[in-house]
Amino acid sequence: MNKNDLKAEYDDYYKKNPEKWTSESRDAFTYQALSNFLGAPPKTLIDVGCGNGHTIAHLMERWPETKFTGLDLSAEAIRLARIKAPGATFVRGFLDEVYGLHQYEVVLLLGVAEHFQDISGNLARVRGLIAPGGVGYIEVPNCIAHPKSEKVEGFRRLNHGSRQTEWHLYRPTWEQHIKNAWLEIIGSLDGPHSPHEFIWFVR
Repeated sequence: MNKNDLKAEYDDYYKKNPEKWTSESRDAFTYQALSNFLGAPPKTLIDVGCGNGHTIAHLMERWPETKFTGLDLSAEAIRLARIKAPGATFVRGFLDEVYGLHQYEVVLLLGVAEHFQDISGNLARVRGLIAPGGVGYIEVPNCIAHPKSEKVEGFRRLNHGSRQTEWHLYRPTWEQHIKNAWLEIIGSLDGPHSPHEFIWFVR
């Protein structure tokens, strides 16, 4: 699928459901995991694939001094995010077409990397966003564990649920992609549910 079709697809998701993929429990888990790891609020954070801004809004309430940036391919998601998290900076686009982004103390990818057709290439772009001494937080679903999933690794469109196109990979395969992007895994977690199960801290 080309970029314009992807943008239209995700605009449609958010027009039909402005709260698409919003999860307070997931945001709370992310906040707690980052707080435990960092020990103090970060000065800057970018949420790559920020959607409607729900995670940034959650974190802004707890880290009011942090400067937040959100990046998403969907114009509709960005419109909603600006309402949900006023005071943050939001940018529309794909990682490979957005220039002028800074480096950040924290780079979030929540349920995003599984949609990268070129996983290692895009994770390498993410690496470029991490400031010296900073950290990336990558969370992807354990798609292959879904009862309706084929137990074969691959990139395919779901035949249920949101019907997105995504990678179904085991954890070791994900970790090899992370290493292929010259990212160092400095910590890992198991999320509370299979849709948010595989989590890594990287730099």
